Amino acid sequence: MPVVANGGLIGRVIAATPHGATVRLISDTRSSLGVTFGVNEPSVIVTGRGANEGLRATEIPLSSQIVPGTQLFTDGLNGGLYPAGIPVATTTKVTLTPGAATYDLTLRPIADLRHLAYVDVVLWEPST
Repeated sequence: MPVVANGGLIGRVIAATPHGATVRLISDTRSSLGVTFGVNEPSVIVTGRGANEGLRATEIPLSSQIVPGTQLFTDGLNGGLYPAGIPVATTTKVTLTPGAATYDLTLRPIADLRHLAYVDVVLWEPST
């Protein structure tokens, strides 16, 4: 189940008990999720870089219209772990390695993952 706070996705519930839950943050190195950043833009995979290290996305087609400041949202593709449209991150850096055929992105989560006092759990079951 998705967990949101401060206007953005923070992670998903990976274990629950009658009195609590364990949430894997989107910044966790084991986290990955599908996002999109506009109409007619491809879905891309965002991965965590570790605590306080933000997020990244790689292999963004050169034809994409993405610049620093662009917001990314969950793509909600069939069978996905998250419904469409939840704010995830903002692009802070777009990198093109010389000779590469794709961009790499450095991203900052929308939600401040270091200061979480209250979160919402979104009841969501991926379609199959």
